[in-house]
Amino acid sequence: MKWINIFWIVISLHITDQSYGQDLHQTYQFAFEQMNAGNLHVAEKAFKRVLFFDEGNEYRTPCLLSLAQISSVNDDQFAALRYLDQAYFQTGNESLQTDIQFDRIQILIQQNNFQKALAEIYQLDVDIEPERTLLYEGYCQYKLKDFSAAESAFHQLCTKREDEETLAELIENAHKIEKINPKTYQLLSYFIPGLGQIRLGDSKNSINSVLLNGALVILFIDTARKLSFFDASISVVPWLFRYYSGGAKVAKDLAITKKQEKHDRNLNQMILLVAGS
Repeated sequence: MKWINIFWIVISLHITDQSYGQDLHQTYQFAFEQMNAGNLHVAEKAFKRVLFFDEGNEYRTPCLLSLAQISSVNDDQFAALRYLDQAYFQTGNESLQTDIQFDRIQILIQQNNFQKALAEIYQLDVDIEPERTLLYEGYCQYKLKDFSAAESAFHQLCTKREDEETLAELIENAHKIEKINPKTYQLLSYFIPGLGQIRLGDSKNSINSVLLNGALVILFIDTARKLSFFDASISVVPWLFRYYSGGAKVAKDLAITKKQEKHDRNLNQMILLVAGS
């Protein structure tokens, strides 16, 4: 009886394998239909099923690329990179390999991993898509604050003399922006509460800081006069220190944000410049 059961299991597996081989293309089509319909979870399971049974690797590359796309939409960039790696080594199509490399670079940029993105860029064949390669290189170099290297990459995309001059001005502006020291605005707010914020153009937070600290100083004096200096120290000073130091930290954080916004605007101007050159 035991051997009969084993025999039927083997026969069943053989029949299932044959029938599934006939349905592999249908499963592949079904996966694509589900992905296009937005049913990503169903599509993901179907693509993985095709990968498992695709012994001839007929659908392996497109399945891996689709799984990378699904992972990226699901914000699982590490999985997306893993699938792209497998697809890169699976295909022998050089054009497709280049597209995969650019997809990897885009994901690394989204992760703010500009150093790794540059490493990928330097592995590209520059002759295939030189303009796109230089654009990505310039972008990553700027993000890494290597403005000279960024200028070198962007300069090769400028076709007009006036664009080269404008690029030089934008690079000079990048150096000026980088000199902004957020700690300076923190110290200003330590010296006079709200001064750092007002220098950054944030009058609302500046006024709030002045009013809060001013009110606490008045409360400290009033408490010391009515009760004692000790009572004022233990009841008001902790709050005064909290808002005093907190206001200075707000000034520093605001300066960091403003500095980054200026860099982003400056970089966007560079991209628009070379794109229209």
